[in-house]
Amino acid sequence: MMTAKENIIQLVEQLRANAAIEDAMERLLFLVKVEKGLKQADEGETLSHIEFREMAQKNGGRVSKPAFQWRTGMSALL
Repeated sequence: MMTAKENIIQLVEQLRANAAIEDAMERLLFLVKVEKGLKQADEGETLSHIEFREMAQKNGGRVSKPAFQWRTGMSALL
């Protein structure tokens, strides 16, 4: 497993030559959220498709961020 520093260096090296700082920041934020989501999944903090659908139906087809976070303790992808 690579360290955070190694991941950042690899990310920067993979950017195109004329990339803006915002490009690097966007990619880094994406990777952070993916890593956090994977950790939560490993810890069992997930919803099945059916559970998510039921939650959405209770809220008129919408799932609010606070309701989702409260139900699952998950916030990585929000």
